[in-house]
Amino acid sequence: MSKDNPKETGASKPRGLFYGWIIVMTIAASNFAQTGEFNPVLAVFMKPMSDDMGWSRSQISLSISIGSIIGAVLAPISGQILDRYGPRVTMSIGQFLYSGSLFSTGLAQHIWQFWMAFSFGRGMVLGVTGLAGNVAVSNWFIRRRGRAVSLASLGTRAGQASLPLLCQFLLSRFGWRTGWNVLGIIGWVVAMVPSLLFLRHRPETMGLLPDGDPPISSSAAAAGASEIDDGERLRAVQRVLEPSWSLGEAVRTRALWLVALASAQASIVGAGVNLHLVPYMTDKGIDPFVAVGATSLLFVMGGVGGIVWGFLAEKFPIRMCSSLSLILSAVLVVALMKVDGKFTAYLFAVGYGFIIGGWQILNSLMLANYFGRRSLGSITGLIAPFQLTANSIGPIAAGLAYDMTGGYAPAFTLFVVSYTLAAFWMLLAKPPAPKPADIAA
Repeated sequence: MSKDNPKETGASKPRGLFYGWIIVMTIAASNFAQTGEFNPVLAVFMKPMSDDMGWSRSQISLSISIGSIIGAVLAPISGQILDRYGPRVTMSIGQFLYSGSLFSTGLAQHIWQFWMAFSFGRGMVLGVTGLAGNVAVSNWFIRRRGRAVSLASLGTRAGQASLPLLCQFLLSRFGWRTGWNVLGIIGWVVAMVPSLLFLRHRPETMGLLPDGDPPISSSAAAAGASEIDDGERLRAVQRVLEPSWSLGEAVRTRALWLVALASAQASIVGAGVNLHLVPYMTDKGIDPFVAVGATSLLFVMGGVGGIVWGFLAEKFPIRMCSSLSLILSAVLVVALMKVDGKFTAYLFAVGYGFIIGGWQILNSLMLANYFGRRSLGSITGLIAPFQLTANSIGPIAAGLAYDMTGGYAPAFTLFVVSYTLAAFWMLLAKPPAPKPADIAA
């Protein structure tokens, strides 16, 4: 396996363009393709598969929960591999496997076959490629990390906004099996190929510095500090003071476990709402195309919100931004219970999309900002099982609530409480006391 040797061929450095932005574009493409394993896409398939195969909503929802558990098992392993070998091999293998799983989902004849195919692919996304993508971008940026992560997340938002519409079209014309096959092909072409060609571990492996900063020239350093401008001096100081925690050091901090707890409780809600939003709205008498359109609008606004919150995270304390976004998310889940038509569906989509897009960006940024790049894959992989186990609860809880009561009110109430508690834990998650970075580590 390659360790991303700086002498590798194929890693040409375009003049005038920091290679980190190529990393961002590559991860954005991967994020777009892997949304085929996400809840909004499965939500479009839920009723057609249920009607055709006789599977209940809770049975279909269970695939999300199984996939999340698989991801929880894989994440600590992939995090360690990622820190050692970089993202290219890790992501490419994961993308090949999850795309094949999507294609195989369209061949399922029994519910256990559906669980095996879809759930395995979802586990690869959550425990391998999703984790690796966030770490890959964070490794290339420090000062501009907020905007870089938010721009990479636009791929996710584009996929969540467009792939449900594509799938709704394919379902109406060709059936649900063709829809899954097309998603698998998209994964191979859009995600795996660019990752093989362009991904690299850290800027230092290519003789670069984070954020595209130029090194302090030897002539200027020799001439004395007066020859170094204030901006160059500030960037150098920020690189030296970058947090640099090992996994063993991070696990002894209060901040890590508070972030893990908050992220887990928020994950319960995100998965549950995303999967059941379309069925919930159609149960309210809303036209399926309006429901899917509202879901797509939600994720378009998630992209807008991600950009805005990403820039805010560069200016304000990230835990304050995170706590605020979680409180607003709880308020909007209450509003979801009042949705009863086209106007309120779109209104909810605009508000919730903008806010939840921010939370997901902030959650990705927090570990990198608190603990640095040194062991980011391992640290992220350590707490991922908490997030992904919680992620498995939301969809099945909502599915069971519907199957047992004929509605989603009990599940939505649980979601409001979960968001509120998550906001409280995030508010308490003060950054650990800074320690000098060891950039060469």
